[in-house]
Amino acid sequence: MNHEQIMKSVITSFLTAGRKNFVSTAKHLADLDLNILEDLAQNLQAGQHISERSEQEQLCYKVMNKLDLVAYRVNGSATSKKFMRNEIWSLIEYLGAPSWFITFAPADVSHPLCLYFADTQTKFKPQIRLDDAVDLAY
Repeated sequence: MNHEQIMKSVITSFLTAGRKNFVSTAKHLADLDLNILEDLAQNLQAGQHISERSEQEQLCYKVMNKLDLVAYRVNGSATSKKFMRNEIWSLIEYLGAPSWFITFAPADVSHPLCLYFADTQTKFKPQIRLDDAVDLAY
């Protein structure tokens, strides 16, 4: 993390501390079972899907979701990218899919003006000299 990201996360955490649900979030953090949280982290890292959740696991997910909200204002964080992606999908849903117009510029060698002005029958034949024949006049 760079300095700007650290500053944004600190400021956002202060703003979160001033919210009315801060007390419940702090209580949920204090009530977390660290063993269950560690098991959840290992399962998520392994890519496993948990279909039936216990009450403690649901509490862990609630806390992770609340802590995720702190990071959404930090530029470049995974959470801010997730929120931007959701905003883009919402705009696409509301306004419709964007229409992309691609314009291909003609190449200069085949453009009619270029052909008109460049038609001098000049042939390009550079003289390639060997190293010992190069005249160094510096």
